[in-house]
Amino acid sequence: MLKIGNYNKLKLKKIAKTCAWLESEDKDIQLPKREIPEGVKEGDEIRVFIFNDTKDTLRATTMEPSAVVDQFAYMVVTSKTDFGAFLAWGIKKDLFLPERRMIKEVKVGEKILIRIIMNFEKDGVIADADWKRYIKEDQKETLKEGDKVNLIAMDTTSLGTTVLVDNKYIGLVYKSEVYKTPFIGQRLTGYVLKLREDGKIDISFKRKGWNSVIDSHDIVLEALKKAGGFLPLHDKSAPEEIREMLNISKKIFKKSTGNLYANGTINITDKGIELKKKK
Repeated sequence: MLKIGNYNKLKLKKIAKTCAWLESEDKDIQLPKREIPEGVKEGDEIRVFIFNDTKDTLRATTMEPSAVVDQFAYMVVTSKTDFGAFLAWGIKKDLFLPERRMIKEVKVGEKILIRIIMNFEKDGVIADADWKRYIKEDQKETLKEGDKVNLIAMDTTSLGTTVLVDNKYIGLVYKSEVYKTPFIGQRLTGYVLKLREDGKIDISFKRKGWNSVIDSHDIVLEALKKAGGFLPLHDKSAPEEIREMLNISKKIFKKSTGNLYANGTINITDKGIELKKKK
């Protein structure tokens, strides 16, 4: 069954001059020819996102939207009409927010939190700004302390950063747990520290104990790759400099780089750390 507002794997049926056609159970769906992945030919399956181009027309794209059906996202208002607003979705088609789904008047350029839902007819998707109706308080049924969770940064207060947890719950990362304040809408990974009786969840951006060192291995390696294989960080680097670049503590940095050096992944010099070149 075709999933509108989500990813689907569809067979490439025909490549025409300006577009391609994908085979679906109902009717063929158009995909821009320029979006066909390199090497893909007729008969192959492609992972595409399906959306409503018009009320009666579906389109496919290999571009990735900022969220799919039943997910939350912060989106920027691109335009307004008498019956709603349109939001930047990450694809060429903006997402419609009906006026009846607004909780307050929105302004062009404003970034707002919404949830993507199916419309009343179930043949298309819309945005809903009344996001609180989708928040659950039965977190103990699905979460336990130590669980890895997906987060969206919502707000920063004197206590810390409020986060949306796994598209279901509201959590808090205390100020003492935050090395670098995330921006509103930033997607992050965190870990459940405590499930409180009042339904609130304490979250940390890092695991406890040795697991936090293992996780930081990936952070260091990813940063090295993005920087071309070298980072000007070492034992004498200031803790603030390490936090600014990697968002981890100097203690974790030293443990991680020590282990990466011991297993032959990196070299440590007076000027910084570097990836070892593969032979």
